[in-house]
Amino acid sequence: MNAAYYLVRPILPVAVRKHLQAIRLRNWKRLRFPHWPVDRTVDNLMEQALLLLLRAQDAKEIPFIWFWPDWASSAAVMTHDVETTAGRIFVLRSWT
Repeated sequence: MNAAYYLVRPILPVAVRKHLQAIRLRNWKRLRFPHWPVDRTVDNLMEQALLLLLRAQDAKEIPFIWFWPDWASSAAVMTHDVETTAGRIFVLRSWT
């Protein structure tokens, strides 16, 4: 169903897309994920993998590599949807 939606999404008017999204999310409160308490299955798996790597290399710790370049304290990311030709042209012009 998702594949079909995303296949025709570019030709659907915004009003139709919003209507379909509302139908899809009408029972959002019944969704099982995420659930409380927070599911840490993947976190636990990755933690175990890192511990095994440390043991295999007889290492005591994993070197910490700072998140942002030049020791900046944070970063910002702004995103938007570009679905029309005019929007794509605008983005291309802003990068040149």
